[in-house]
Amino acid sequence: MPRHERFITSVICPNCGQNGVVKLEDSELPVYQRGEWSTTFTRVSPGLKLGPKAKILCDGCGVEVVVGDRATRFGSIDRN
Repeated sequence: MPRHERFITSVICPNCGQNGVVKLEDSELPVYQRGEWSTTFTRVSPGLKLGPKAKILCDGCGVEVVVGDRATRFGSIDRN
């Protein structure tokens, strides 16, 4: 049974200082061996946008943001 973990983490633009939060979901991939995970960004704060190759960009200056040191787990789901 694949598992899904949800996290929230802070981010900041190293260029202009725009900050926000990103919600993401880690999903265990059932087609691979146990322990293989896929990460999907589910929500970003206003002032941020999702770029190509799962990069999070500052909407104002287009620079890739820096992810904070911690991610806080806020949910876990077991799906069939």
